[in-house]
Amino acid sequence: MSTRRHMDSDSESDDDQADGARLTLHHGFGARIETIRDAVHFVSDQALLYPVGRYIALHDTQNQLQTLVYEQPAAVQQTTALAISPNLKYLAVCEYVSGEGSALGRSQVTVLFLPTRRLMKILYHTTVEGQIGCATFSHDSKLIACQLGGSESTTTVWHWEKAKLVGSFRSRAPISRIRFNPEQSAVLSLSHPLRILRLNDKGSFK
Repeated sequence: MSTRRHMDSDSESDDDQADGARLTLHHGFGARIETIRDAVHFVSDQALLYPVGRYIALHDTQNQLQTLVYEQPAAVQQTTALAISPNLKYLAVCEYVSGEGSALGRSQVTVLFLPTRRLMKILYHTTVEGQIGCATFSHDSKLIACQLGGSESTTTVWHWEKAKLVGSFRSRAPISRIRFNPEQSAVLSLSHPLRILRLNDKGSFK
């Protein structure tokens, strides 16, 4: 593909064309996404959800309106990942909370009901080290799976409405992505390398 550029004596023109196609900037807004997994989500045909500083913002691309749906508590050091439920009603904000004194920090997941901005649950990872690298909802939006990286990679599965940990899996190999089977919530895929695991009634994976 050839690229045609218009240049003057000082700099290149803003109007760069490739094979007759032109890219035009329509929207520009600040976002903190470099350290956050899955940081930008569409929640409707015209609304984007993304982090801005210590806030989670909702941006209407048609009306150019922005609303803040969540502010991090002061104890939260960093947001590490975001996840949207398949029904687009719930937002999971994965956070790392600094420890006080000699206490170690911990990871937590704050679940919000987006239509009303209501805080539903906070899931505390008190016995697992590391920050949450990614998270995902099951197809029925009832379960949340999280991947934490510490001395070992740990995958946790929560029934978030009950704030109940229903299973966990440890791996020496780093895990970069987790997904639920769209038909069976007890089956998850982990990568990389690709592994398919099934969660049994006792909270163990096979």
